[in-house]
Amino acid sequence: MKSLIIKGIITTKLEPETISGKDGKTWKKQNFIINTGSQFNSEICFQLFGEEKIQILEKFNVNDTVDVFFNLYSKKFN
Repeated sequence: MKSLIIKGIITTKLEPETISGKDGKTWKKQNFIINTGSQFNSEICFQLFGEEKIQILEKFNVNDTVDVFFNLYSKKFN
């Protein structure tokens, strides 16, 4: 699968959350928002899963310009 890339400025970093699955396992996630500067839908929210990826985000601050590498994923709606 090929990663997509988008460039923007971090406008918001929400606090990390601990999530519990149905099987009792826990993991962490964190949301952050970037502004791409585009005319329409310029703000995009991304969600990171896992301690390793959250640690990468810790290196960046609000107002930093970043390149976000991401993959799209969707489940079929029944």
